[in-house]
Amino acid sequence: MSSSPASSPKETVQHDALKPGFDLTEKQDPLKNTLATMSIARKHILLAVFTSAACIDNIGFNSLLTTTETIASDFELGAGNIVWVVTAYGMTFASFLLLAGRMADLYSAPLMFMGGLGVLSICFLAGSFVEDKYGFLILRAISGIAAAMNVPSA
Repeated sequence: MSSSPASSPKETVQHDALKPGFDLTEKQDPLKNTLATMSIARKHILLAVFTSAACIDNIGFNSLLTTTETIASDFELGAGNIVWVVTAYGMTFASFLLLAGRMADLYSAPLMFMGGLGVLSICFLAGSFVEDKYGFLILRAISGIAAAMNVPSA
């Protein structure tokens, strides 16, 4: 039987994990090291910040439920348009949640968190002074997007 190049023995490539003496515990998760070396006080501060952000997101959605009738009369919204006061926030929040999660994966999560919290604060403040119904609803929609940026990056 003749030996052709196709039937010659193939070189085997040995990965690091297959080499003798390789220890799997050498490669550790960098996130685990970060959490292990973090002080307890810092962990509590981060927990308070993230919990506050979640509360702000929930307050942003639920805060106008009790004042919807007053807002509708101030902006002269009809019966069919009253629902947009609450829905503009909730719909954009739910719609942009997955996109915000992907952006937090691709870019810096702390940057996304701080950006979302900053935009949310500006929208809440500006929404207090808006005298136009369309501007108010647009600010509610933008604040829903900003709130969606907080959740996955926290």
